[in-house]
Amino acid sequence: MMNPLQTLLGERVGLDLEAIPHASVLIRRRMARLGIEDEGAYAARLADDPAEFDALVEEVAVPETWFFRDVEPFLFLQRLALSDAWPGGRVRRVLSLPCASGEEPYSIVIALLEAGLRPGQFAVDAADLSPGALRRAREAVYEPASFREKKCPFGAAFLRKDGTRTIVEDSAREAVQFRQANALNCAPLPGAPDHYDIIFCRNLLIYLTPEARRRVLDRLDRQLEPGGWMFLGHAELPHVFLPEYEPAPHPRAFAARKPETGTGRRSRTTGREISYTFSRKV
Repeated sequence: MMNPLQTLLGERVGLDLEAIPHASVLIRRRMARLGIEDEGAYAARLADDPAEFDALVEEVAVPETWFFRDVEPFLFLQRLALSDAWPGGRVRRVLSLPCASGEEPYSIVIALLEAGLRPGQFAVDAADLSPGALRRAREAVYEPASFREKKCPFGAAFLRKDGTRTIVEDSAREAVQFRQANALNCAPLPGAPDHYDIIFCRNLLIYLTPEARRRVLDRLDRQLEPGGWMFLGHAELPHVFLPEYEPAPHPRAFAARKPETGTGRRSRTTGREISYTFSRKV
């Protein structure tokens, strides 16, 4: 693979090009547009040209997302909202990272509203590295490809059809705060709270280098409240990545609960590396 490019992308945004389908083709396409044939020369260009670096990340990042993806995580989220795990008295905070073009955070909001929660009982922050994805998320207008789940039980009251497009109603759209952020950044999101009760980080870890996965998980573990819930993707098994967490009692929720006391992630304190072989068919 392209060693200088892998090094640069791995250090800056944590991407593992070997895990991204067709990454080499996409990179060659950008090189051809610039008339650059040598990979080392292109890596040097990226190091000195922030606009081109951002354009490449937009090209190779995997934005595959749709509303209520896998369904069960959102059904389990509703169970949490209706249980003693969601007591009254304070606003519950939820993070969606990366949020891509907004389908996931809007799905979170709609699931909570349809569970009977009022907007003032929760707050959803959503962050992504891509300015283009965030622009589309804020517009909240979606094509049919964003709706793939059959017999989906969510959304009727908060999604409005406009020809072939679907628009998120203001009551759901206004419940999400979007921000640009790099998942590798260990600092809290700009303007966001230090801690969250629920974190969705789905289908990101499989595309990161081992070091980037460790950094992201350690960061999220620090930001998750004791007793809070972490939702991962269907190819990111919680018992592998979060061995100290308690798995969700809900099939295919792909969620786990942080211990109320003690250290959430053993790998952070012992230095034990988490290794896993991923399928590219995600």
